[in-house]
Amino acid sequence: MYKRVIALLGLDRAISYSLISKVFSAVAQPAALYFIASSLSAVEQGYYYTFYSVLALTIFLELGLGVVITHFASNEFGTLQWTATRSLEGNDLALSRLLSILRKSMSWYGVLVFLSMAGLVPVGLYLFSSQAGQSDVNYVWPWILLIMASVIGTWLIPLQAVLGGTGRIADLQWIRFIQNLAGSTVLCGSLAFGARLYAPAFMLFTQDVVFIVWFVVAFRGLIVQAAKFRPSSDTAVVSWRSEILPMQWRVALSWLSSYFISYTANPLLFAYRGAIEAGQMGMSRSIADLVAGVGLPWISTRSVTYGVYVSRGDYTSLDRIARRSTLQGMVMASCAAAAAIVGIVGARYFAPELVTRILPLPAIIMLMVATVGALAVNSMGEYLRAHKCEPYLYMNLVLAVVVMITNVVTARYFDATTMAVVYTVVTALIGWPFSAYVFVTRRREFMRRSVTASEPTK
Repeated sequence: MYKRVIALLGLDRAISYSLISKVFSAVAQPAALYFIASSLSAVEQGYYYTFYSVLALTIFLELGLGVVITHFASNEFGTLQWTATRSLEGNDLALSRLLSILRKSMSWYGVLVFLSMAGLVPVGLYLFSSQAGQSDVNYVWPWILLIMASVIGTWLIPLQAVLGGTGRIADLQWIRFIQNLAGSTVLCGSLAFGARLYAPAFMLFTQDVVFIVWFVVAFRGLIVQAAKFRPSSDTAVVSWRSEILPMQWRVALSWLSSYFISYTANPLLFAYRGAIEAGQMGMSRSIADLVAGVGLPWISTRSVTYGVYVSRGDYTSLDRIARRSTLQGMVMASCAAAAAIVGIVGARYFAPELVTRILPLPAIIMLMVATVGALAVNSMGEYLRAHKCEPYLYMNLVLAVVVMITNVVTARYFDATTMAVVYTVVTALIGWPFSAYVFVTRRREFMRRSVTASEPTK
């Protein structure tokens, strides 16, 4: 019976660890929301969530390179394996190319650290100063420290991407759970002891330290291997110009689009409607993100598996696992959404002060509908990206323009509730149908190419 349930749910080590993390988040996130609402003023809450929205501008520098690294690492890993000392062995050419990806990406992300500091500090200070005359919120040093903690995490992205691409997804999910546990504890504790807007920086610094210590201890073999790496020839390294960039520029544009789709609401509300409404939107989006996080493990952990099936041309297995993973993720997210709605209704009686910090229930329901729908789009994207392409570039560009326009209009002339409703309607009418059309057409194209390539030459 137990094994049947496990099989039905599609649980493996990676999903199990990710699910443990999400279950913990399901407990820790409401606790964090409580401490945010009880420890910060309504105005400070607006600064808190707008901090994260501005922080997401790192997308403009990172440009989705982490996703590209993961897919390239997974392709090179096909002829490699991990040793007992946590180093890699196997085909010399593949090993050389993989290590070159790691070395080059760490160097590039090191540059991003300095660019992020130089760009985000003044941008944030300029935006937050627009409300400075209306409150006595101390935001300068909390913002600077948050940027410092964030850029350290940015520099660690290549390590996570390579581990994910080489099949260490279960390890990554485990350490992310530990990071989540430590970070949430520090966040809630620092808020409880009066750290106020310094709390997010303390949380990120904690998560950075946890990952660094874990990686150095667990993967010292890979560290030594990468440090000693010297390519034997030009063909033994991945060409950034001819291999990485053709895929990355598409992913980059798609990621830039995602910023305007997902992260412009809070800064616009902050500028036009004030910190309080920005805080309500931020906390409401956090609840929706928690719902998404429950369903995401079934989808995000499949990228390496998809890549293996694509390399084999095994579309029967690929389609079977993709359908099952998508359904499982959406069902779990829908259950989480229902539980969240029940919790919000209950909070009206047991914690009414918390309810005043979020949007009205109809707006939150709309955000959750958009969230569950986005999981299906995400799953289709993972399926197609396993073919080393960025399928939703043009759709995301169109959607970004429409969402940005509607966000500006609703922030300036209406309110946060209207923004949430309009956002869901736009994604349902444009994003979902377009995504399905792209998926069907590109999948048919890839299958036809696979059949043609497998046919014997006459």
